[in-house]
Amino acid sequence: MDRCILRHPPGCVRAREDEQPIGQTQYTTKEPKRTTDVHVFVGKVINTEQLTKIEQLTEAKEIKLKEPTVRGEELEPRKEKIKWPTSADKAIWKAFNEDLENILEATLAGNVDRKMRAMTSIIYSVGKDRFGLITSGKRERTQGQSNRRQRKIKELRGDIRRLKKRNRDAYEEERLML
Repeated sequence: MDRCILRHPPGCVRAREDEQPIGQTQYTTKEPKRTTDVHVFVGKVINTEQLTKIEQLTEAKEIKLKEPTVRGEELEPRKEKIKWPTSADKAIWKAFNEDLENILEATLAGNVDRKMRAMTSIIYSVGKDRFGLITSGKRERTQGQSNRRQRKIKELRGDIRRLKKRNRDAYEEERLML
């Protein structure tokens, strides 16, 4: 019961549809590709000691990056949220951006890590001073609108409950009418 599997060309309407009987699986004879990574240093000639130091440094950086970035209790506590303006307030954002550019140009110096830490703390402090913080009060849980089906079910259950009560409280003659 071997059937040929017909494949359609890519431009055809039925492209990517395989013509094969239901329940049969398609087998491939392709071998998996094996690749190796080769590091090539262009330019400066490096001796083996320098190469091992470079490898150790890159491995140490990779290990640091793989550590969990979730803030634990032993680390610094989470900062309070800033009450940022809406994105429609173009003038406010433009003024904020210009002020930040002036501050950052004057203060940033040193290596990249130091610049990143300084930049994030500066942006946070300027935003906090200018826009304030979000109050950390508990939000009231607002009940959303129920959908039409849920409203109808609730209404029918209420009708059934009221009819049961009327039937229970009614006299014998009235029960026949209910």
